[in-house]
Amino acid sequence: MIVPVGNYLLVNVYLPCVGTCDRLLITEDILLNIWSWKERYANCKMIIAGDFNIDLDCNNEVARLLVRYMDDHALSRGDLFVSGEKKAMYVNTALGHESQID
Repeated sequence: MIVPVGNYLLVNVYLPCVGTCDRLLITEDILLNIWSWKERYANCKMIIAGDFNIDLDCNNEVARLLVRYMDDHALSRGDLFVSGEKKAMYVNTALGHESQID
């Protein structure tokens, strides 16, 4: 979902999970679509939030695509704004899963 509000372009994403067929292609398509909106609203600042379904620090093709996209478009990662150790924001002890904020 992409909504212009005042001087901002608010983007809410839910990127494909691990195991999704054509995950990389779907992610690329979503990112291209987001940037087409940014070009349409060139005077707006952009905030992207949601569930990226990836650890941006891992060595994975989707993570590399997202990091390159952020670098190419001068975007900043919100999880790096707070100094210190990164902590899990979601923890499911029974399943042995945890993740950090995107």
